[in-house]
Formats: sequence, C-alpha cells, structure tokens
Amino acid sequence: MLLPGQDRSRWDAALIREGVTLVGAALRRSPERPDPYVAQAAIAACHALAPSYDETDWTAVVSWYDVLLTVHDTPVARLNRAVAVAERDGAAAGLALVTEIGGLDGYPWWHATRAELLQRLGRGEEARAAYERAPHRFVMTKDRLGLSRAS
Repeated sequence: MLLPGQDRSRWDAALIREGVTLVGAALRRSPERPDPYVAQAAIAACHALAPSYDETDWTAVVSWYDVLLTVHDTPVARLNRAVAVAERDGAAAGLALVTEIGGLDGYPWWHATRAELLQRLGRGEEARAAYERAPHRFVMTKDRLGLSRAS
C-alpha cells in the first residue's frame, strides 16, 4: 500500500523511535560520506516521523535525496527525488525533473509517475498515454492512478 493510504496509527512508535536512533548513530559514524543505505534510512525516517502523509517534511526528504545522490546517483533515486519535489513544489516541478531522467523507459514506475503528475496537472489524455506506455502495467491500475475518471 502506498504511503498516502496507510493508517499510521497502526505503525509501531517504539520501533520507529529505535529506527531513528539507529539512523542517527549510523550517520555519526560517517558524517562526511554516509552509506547509501543510511541515507535511504534517513528518508524513511522522515516519512515515519510525520504524523500523516500531508504533514511529511518534504524539504527534509528532498535534502536526504540530495545526500543520497552524492553517494548513489541512479535514475531510480532521481525519480524518487522528483516525486518528493512534486510533493513539496507541485506537479509541474516534479514533472520537469521526471522528464529529464534518462534510462527508465523500461521502468513501469517512471511511466506511472509521469501519468500521475500529468493527471495532477489536468492533462488527462497525456496521463492516459503515459500509463499505456508503461511496460508490465500491472503495477498500477488506471483506477489507482485516477486515470479512468480523467477527461
């Protein structure tokens, strides 16, 4: 289930606190060049500490993706950063970044992300076309993306 739909009251607060403590300890071990897994854990901590999806500190998430890209610059990491930028700065800003990413034409989530951002911008036909170009479209249904209702 995607983060926006999760019931955070069911998350284990004690385990989240333990995880955040461990992330902090790991960051102190290599502050100049964090391990990619530690940077990813810091991103997860930002999500885990937010009381709700809408209250996520997207500036912090984007900042941690910036750190991750210094130690593990991949197209998928860039796509995830673009999603965080879209949440922070709006769909147009995120779509601009998604469009710049190369090497993901065979990655269904790139197409699904484009489709979602295009839909948010009211560009339903382009959103449907982006979804249709996604290989192995089973990862997202049109209903989950809201594309079946797009006009």
